[in-house]
Amino acid sequence: MVPSPVTFVCEDDVLLTVYFYQDTKLPAAIMNRGLEQRLMFLTSSVSGAQYAGQNATFRSKGPDAKLSWTQADTHCRRQ
Repeated sequence: MVPSPVTFVCEDDVLLTVYFYQDTKLPAAIMNRGLEQRLMFLTSSVSGAQYAGQNATFRSKGPDAKLSWTQADTHCRRQ
């Protein structure tokens, strides 16, 4: 079953749509940013949640998130 998307607005005015798969053997997220898509897996984090994938990381705590996507960092906020 596909989860409902969670939308973030990033400071570069690009929408980030995330599908969090928490009920899988290894929790994962599909991140869609513009025309690009990344599969990321949940990794350990001291506080909040952190996902990592090919050339990208996503860290969130509450409504705020930091996205590192192909060496560029941007801050995002959940809509």
